[in-house]
Amino acid sequence: MKSNWKYSLLIVFSIFIFNQASAQLGIKAGYNLSSLNYFADGDTNFNEEFISGYQLGLVYRLGLGDKISFQPEVAYYTNGGNSQFFNTAVERTYQNVKANGLINYNLIGNNDGLSLQLTGGIFGGYAVSAEVGLDGMEKDKVNFDEDRLRRTNVGYIFGAGIKFNSFIFSVRGSIGTSELLMFQTDGMGSAFDANVKSREFSFIGIYLF
Repeated sequence: MKSNWKYSLLIVFSIFIFNQASAQLGIKAGYNLSSLNYFADGDTNFNEEFISGYQLGLVYRLGLGDKISFQPEVAYYTNGGNSQFFNTAVERTYQNVKANGLINYNLIGNNDGLSLQLTGGIFGGYAVSAEVGLDGMEKDKVNFDEDRLRRTNVGYIFGAGIKFNSFIFSVRGSIGTSELLMFQTDGMGSAFDANVKSREFSFIGIYLF
């Protein structure tokens, strides 16, 4: 009896959710400003600078009632960062495939019309390739195994946007929690350990079919 009661409740809950849901597919394009933050012993300053990149991908948006929507995404991203290592400028760029799992909450309006929304969620990425260049010289391809670079990256996303019918314009920030690179170095007579994590701001346009 207890199992039948649980199955009945699950069916009723599922029917309620799908009755409240409206699904749409879409495409997105965006402009990225990204950096690679170096966390080192003694808070060593590596003068991290943002570099430009872009993203192109697909969106699935599932509206749940008037205020909430679930929005998974998959896209191709380019990002990276500039840093200064004791008079040597280093620029790293990555080409990634990323998947986002986002929840939108409408502060103003609803899912069917004009709305102002907050966005939050998580991401997971895989670096297809990467390059590194020194002092503005031509970049060389990175060998992830030999250079001890990590291909996978996960982290958090937060942001806000405006939805108007089939269009969404949003600004997002992302904080990577994975250590993409760990190394030891000896500069200015002192040795220290460091690791690298990603940071990114994005300006995104989405069109829903």
